[in-house]
Amino acid sequence: MKRTRFNFRGVEMTYARMERIKALLPLMHRANQQGLNINQAAEWMGWSASSLRNWTRILGFEWKNRRKRKGYRYDKTGWEAKIIELRAKGFTHAQIAKSLGDVGAHNISRFIKANGIQVPNRNNGLLP
Repeated sequence: MKRTRFNFRGVEMTYARMERIKALLPLMHRANQQGLNINQAAEWMGWSASSLRNWTRILGFEWKNRRKRKGYRYDKTGWEAKIIELRAKGFTHAQIAKSLGDVGAHNISRFIKANGIQVPNRNNGLLP
């Protein structure tokens, strides 16, 4: 027997899924009032965090206590001179990243772009 699917707030789902999501709304409100973030609330409710995130998106629910991303800052003093020196020796971004303290190569690429460092190559005339 094929289940009927329909749109609930712009998402295609079965009737049973819609009822389950609507039944969890009071629990979501209680978890939000207790100051739990999404991961804590999912553990408390017995569902996965990704399921709870999807349901909050579908219901348009806004969490008060959002988990803060822990951003890591690198000490970038001296990076410019070191990058210019190592690129002139032919090092790749990954090798430069390793020599600067095991940072990601994408950090090197972003730093080069943000600071307007010209990487030596034949096109810009910095290499013979």
